[in-house]
Amino acid sequence: MKRTIAIVLTLLFSMTLFAQSAKPFRGPMSKDDPPKVEKMVSNLTAMQKKRIESITEKSKKEVSKLKNELESVRTQICGLHAKEGDQSATLFPLFDRESELMAEISKEMYRCRLQIDEVLTPEQLKEFRNSLEAERKKQIKNKQPRMRLDEKHKISVKNNTEKE
Repeated sequence: MKRTIAIVLTLLFSMTLFAQSAKPFRGPMSKDDPPKVEKMVSNLTAMQKKRIESITEKSKKEVSKLKNELESVRTQICGLHAKEGDQSATLFPLFDRESELMAEISKEMYRCRLQIDEVLTPEQLKEFRNSLEAERKKQIKNKQPRMRLDEKHKISVKNNTEKE
């Protein structure tokens, strides 16, 4: 009886772990989100704001559609990895499609940026680029690289020898 309860509890626990979302937490501005131009450029006109909003909404819809398809392809890939035997004939085209979708997402994000650039004046564009660069530097500064275990060991050995 105890054994059965332990198995059932283990299965329930496992199911709750797998049911949780696999997406990592992203900060306030992830690389997939278009930058908030309205917040980075001080003197946008109402017409510029409206055009930028239209551009970003259209781009978000397209990127969302591509991401959904990408998620579907990745789910198929994971399912095929779990199967026994050679799945190359099915997997290889899926790998190619995964790459195509990732490239399409990047292209769409670039097209969005180009369209936004056309809306901004040269001064606004300069302000926007400076704001983006400041944001990138801030993110890099806040993101400290993790040390591997062997690097930590080398540092501690070096510090111990220096003390002697």
